[in-house]
Amino acid sequence: MVAQLRSRLATKQSLNGQAEFGLAFRLFGEDITLDIIDLHDFFGKNDAEIRRVDGRIIGREGKTRRILEELTGTAISVSGHTVSIIGGYEAVTMAKDALEKLIKGRTHGTVYKFLRRRRQEIKKEKALGLWEGQVPAAKKP
Repeated sequence: MVAQLRSRLATKQSLNGQAEFGLAFRLFGEDITLDIIDLHDFFGKNDAEIRRVDGRIIGREGKTRRILEELTGTAISVSGHTVSIIGGYEAVTMAKDALEKLIKGRTHGTVYKFLRRRRQEIKKEKALGLWEGQVPAAKKP
């Protein structure tokens, strides 16, 4: 138990101050996942491109990041060349897909439409599962 808490604390500290303490503390939950996207994987050492994409992800006054968080139910933190996503497995996967679309240059409207459509699909799957008397389990690799 102590080793598991230390591991999660080390992961939380690896955020390098990216997320607020309250958000990072969510990592202690059993069903919470952390995923980190390194923009160097997409752009290498090109700082100008990384700053541009940071701006696309954050949006004016944080609007884009806020919309992505609301549509996916995750917490997203952007700092330097990393983007951290904290939330449930399905939500983190959906947010990561959306962020990768933004990084690759898709328009914000296209990404929002993708998220709304994906959210509707998940809602239908859950409703169908309830109708059939079973709740679909979260898909893990």
